[in-house]
Amino acid sequence: MDALYPVAAFCASLALPALSKKLLATPKPSPPHPLSTIGSLYSAAFLELTAPLYDQHMGCENMGPLLYTLIRFLKPRRVLEVGAGLTSVYLAAAMADNTKEEETFAKKRADRTVNIEGVEWTTDSFFSPASPLPKPELHVVDNMEHESTTAHLVHEAAAKLGAGDVIKVHVSDCYEDSGSYLAEGAMYDFIWLDGISSDDRFLDLVRVYWKERLNKGGYLAVHSTLTNTLSKGWMRQIEKEREAEKGRVEVDFEIAVYDHEEQDLAALGGRIAGGAVEIGGVRWSAGAVRTVTGEYGARKAVVTASCEGWGEEGGVDDVTACEILQEALDDEVQSVRVAGVREGGAWGDMHVVGFGEPHKRYQNSFTVWQKRGGYSEPVYSWSP
Repeated sequence: MDALYPVAAFCASLALPALSKKLLATPKPSPPHPLSTIGSLYSAAFLELTAPLYDQHMGCENMGPLLYTLIRFLKPRRVLEVGAGLTSVYLAAAMADNTKEEETFAKKRADRTVNIEGVEWTTDSFFSPASPLPKPELHVVDNMEHESTTAHLVHEAAAKLGAGDVIKVHVSDCYEDSGSYLAEGAMYDFIWLDGISSDDRFLDLVRVYWKERLNKGGYLAVHSTLTNTLSKGWMRQIEKEREAEKGRVEVDFEIAVYDHEEQDLAALGGRIAGGAVEIGGVRWSAGAVRTVTGEYGARKAVVTASCEGWGEEGGVDDVTACEILQEALDDEVQSVRVAGVREGGAWGDMHVVGFGEPHKRYQNSFTVWQKRGGYSEPVYSWSP
């Protein structure tokens, strides 16, 4: 005992029983941890279960914990990972831990114990009972052919950690098979591409995922991007394509029809998107058309078309465009308004940032792109 507690033993030798008793007493339990530090990543069992999935060739010893933290922070509902392995379990565990955290916060909201000086700390939009968030889903795609793969161990490890319901593993070649994870309408908030970027078809795959599978405000991350010639090549190509798209915008026109009219809204929108209706002498490219139902059952068509010269001197702006459209469509529509304007083209507006590990030669970096077109963060408060 004296060897373990030298200070207490010394106090006892000086006949200071009160002080020595206090020092030798069982320590009081520490205060509750923040919710963010309660989860799989912080348990010894997690480290033990994930150890067999580590392979130095994959270079994810720091990537896994970082992805875990990103997912805990961003709270995405649907995540797509192409290239399974160690990071798959970190992603699955983070999504399962998010659910536990959200349930804890929901209970605190109900008990009104999550207020800070009388102000609600959480957002109503996130916890709205009227529109509950979908259950988290992680779709992992791998052809299981890499010589160093640990993908076959992923689901078993995730299940042992209580994250088996979150993860779905697809044995598939992402370049050859679209799979159920890319079923029509399947969209994702976070896409992680790992170990597939050396293929000549990689950039085409990124284009498809970015344009058709990533939600606005979502993130696409790619492993090993900054210090190898192959990755620098396709990343440089993205920048070239973005440069060529500068000055091009994508405009959403919302067209409302009279209640008594029975027009084919898709056909009506198609006349605009297909270029049948000229808008202010500006060259337009065909875009998407969708129908929506507004207040009191009003039917609307939202037409997305792109052009150059929007807002420039001698070009066209939202006011003149709507006036021209209203006149061109004559009595067929009740109103036309611009519902959104953003950078156009294949890539649109984005934020890009890369991170590197300076001590490693291979598998030492990753880059994240955020899809900003048509997206902006809500404002919750006046001050930070």
